[in-house]
Amino acid sequence: MLLSGYLERVNDPGSGLSQAQKLQVLVDGENLLREHLKGTLQVPETELSGSTQGDGEALLPAPYDRLYELLLQAAYAWALGEETRYNNTVSLYRALLQRLDLAVMRRYGPVDSAALTLV
Repeated sequence: MLLSGYLERVNDPGSGLSQAQKLQVLVDGENLLREHLKGTLQVPETELSGSTQGDGEALLPAPYDRLYELLLQAAYAWALGEETRYNNTVSLYRALLQRLDLAVMRRYGPVDSAALTLV
């Protein structure tokens, strides 16, 4: 799915953010996720820029693509000054990111326990 597609999936409660600002939240989030997963997955080397206007393809498949929705929800809560909602949304984001990390480790981690070196 294109990053701009996530704007339609998340209802804006009147945050006052422009379309360009919302897209920038998604682009920045995508770049952070690419950096986070760079050592584990085959991640495209090029960063997305705001000039793509959301035409970039999202890196994550379902169910982890919910991270993009949570980014938008957190941005809306922050813009509205709703600290509790923002903190709850960021907690959900971190929990899902942890699940993604575990899934990546299970799939791409070393098969042989001897491959692990404990220092």
